[in-house]
Amino acid sequence: MEWISVTDRLPAEEQRVLVWSQSNGLHIAYLDLWRQWRDADDNPGKKITHWTPLPEPPSVTRYCTLTPFTLTDAEREAIAAAECAYSARSERGVGLEKDSPNDCAMIAATLRGLLDRTDRT
Repeated sequence: MEWISVTDRLPAEEQRVLVWSQSNGLHIAYLDLWRQWRDADDNPGKKITHWTPLPEPPSVTRYCTLTPFTLTDAEREAIAAAECAYSARSERGVGLEKDSPNDCAMIAATLRGLLDRTDRT
């Protein structure tokens, strides 16, 4: 990685780069249309002395290694019941925080069972 002094050259407008700031240290920033430094949260960048292009992101070829499996009838019924209960509450404008402990326990047990099965496959 080669650091470039802001007195030597500036990045293209709105190109996100890694910068070194005397006030904030290392962070990501960009130059706006008025050639003012802005950080990733759109706050003004202060005392930026050097910058360097961001590295290329890693290539990802696989996200998940779970083996497919078939739901049992009981699992399908539990998921359908939980979905119906949640849909009915949503239509009435009642959120999950109003769910009864039994509904929450049913949903948690169903999901826990599914996760246990995926760990074993």
